[in-house]
Amino acid sequence: MVQRNRVRFRDARRAMQRLLADPEQTEAVFEVVEALAGNQPRRLLRRILRDPEGRRLFRERPLFDPAHIDVAALERLPEGSFGRVFARWMRENDFRPGLMDRPREGDPDLVYLGTRLTQVHDLWHVLSGYNRDPMGELGVLAFSVGQMGTRGFAYILLTVVWQSIRTRWREERRPWSPLIPYLWRAWRAGRRARFLPPLPLEEYLPRPLDEVRRELRIEPLRAAHAPDALPPIAPPAPQPA
Repeated sequence: MVQRNRVRFRDARRAMQRLLADPEQTEAVFEVVEALAGNQPRRLLRRILRDPEGRRLFRERPLFDPAHIDVAALERLPEGSFGRVFARWMRENDFRPGLMDRPREGDPDLVYLGTRLTQVHDLWHVLSGYNRDPMGELGVLAFSVGQMGTRGFAYILLTVVWQSIRTRWREERRPWSPLIPYLWRAWRAGRRARFLPPLPLEEYLPRPLDEVRRELRIEPLRAAHAPDALPPIAPPAPQPA
């Protein structure tokens, strides 16, 4: 009999309050997701293992962290390749994959699943075109909800949207937020894309980014949606008239 993991709404709310007070508290994001996870990770694992690529992924268990990435080699890939765009993104953001990794314990398959999803989060940024500014992080969360239906991410997004609506109402007496269409488009892009968690995305790095996006059915963000947002990552190359 499969053990049912309790959803801890009170813990999620406390962690969310800390996150709203200080958006740099990435640990609070993990706490929200874990508090609301319930049995979602196990269901996600079953879905991944129904895919031949997913079964291979869990047999080989590749890692995508600083110890397993040669950034210099990625920078030698052809201009416009997925890997070269990713390397440039890391340099521009002074960022290394895996910085959000943390110790995990429990079922080895679920531990690997959590580690894997954290490590490829940055590749999802590049594929979807959302940068690492606050708007970009919200966009990737919405894209991820479209992919996996993660309850914790959805709770974070709904809370942020509600806060935005309240602020707009106080300042302009308008019960609306520009975040709503922005996040809707990101969620829809995640829903329309191929299911990414089973895929060995490292193997796609030498290929042209536009080609990878077409194969994975990802329509990237084409323009920034807020004055302080960074430009989108590698918008699609212009097509000849």
